[in-house]
Amino acid sequence: MARRLTIGLQIVRRFMIVGDETSMGLADAAIHQDPTRLISVCLEVEDVETARHAAGHLRLHDVLVTRRGDNAHVPAIGLRSGKID
Repeated sequence: MARRLTIGLQIVRRFMIVGDETSMGLADAAIHQDPTRLISVCLEVEDVETARHAAGHLRLHDVLVTRRGDNAHVPAIGLRSGKID
C-alpha cells in the first residue's frame, strides 16, 4: 500500500477562508492558531447585523456579505477575494 502524503499547511502564510456562518469557528481557529499568518475571511450570511455581533465576539473583522436567494451576492465574494474584476 502506498504511503499517504499530507499537505503541510504550516508553510501557507496567506490565504482566504470563504464560507457561511458555519465557517466562523474555522476562521477563528485558523486566525488564532498562528497570529503571524495573513488570513482573510469572507462569509455569506443571512443577517449581517447578527453575524457581525457573533463575529465580533470571535474578533473576526473581515467581510460579511448578505446571502441572496438568487445568488446575486456571489460576485461580491469574488470581488473581495480578488478573483473577479
